Amino acid sequence: LLADAIVIGELDGSEAFEVVRATQERVQVLAAMRAESVADALRRLELYCLQANVAWSAADHRAQIARSFRIVTFQVQLPDGRRLIREIAEVDGLENGNYKLEPLMRWNEKTDRFELTSRAQRWMK
Repeated sequence: LLADAIVIGELDGSEAFEVVRATQERVQVLAAMRAESVADALRRLELYCLQANVAWSAADHRAQIARSFRIVTFQVQLPDGRRLIREIAEVDGLENGNYKLEPLMRWNEKTDRFELTSRAQRWMK
């Protein structure tokens, strides 16, 4: 029996490799992890995969992750305790060995509102 979706409280170790592998089998994954940005979350995911001691290089893991995750959200906790999603980005493969991230939505602190990027407007059609 295969799962349609996996929900993980916090991803912070070698189990990340199994999560990435599951996404290759079309399993949807919802996981939380500590990071400073969308790009930082992907780099940390890569490091967690390396902890699995699979005979893959960092570049192999990076390529798998870039193929596995299409949308990544970044949430922050504000000083007053509220949480909000600061950014939603599309992972559009790799470019020169780095994750190619296309912002879809960003939180504008000055206006206290979400702003859609032109990419998001095309993506939502």
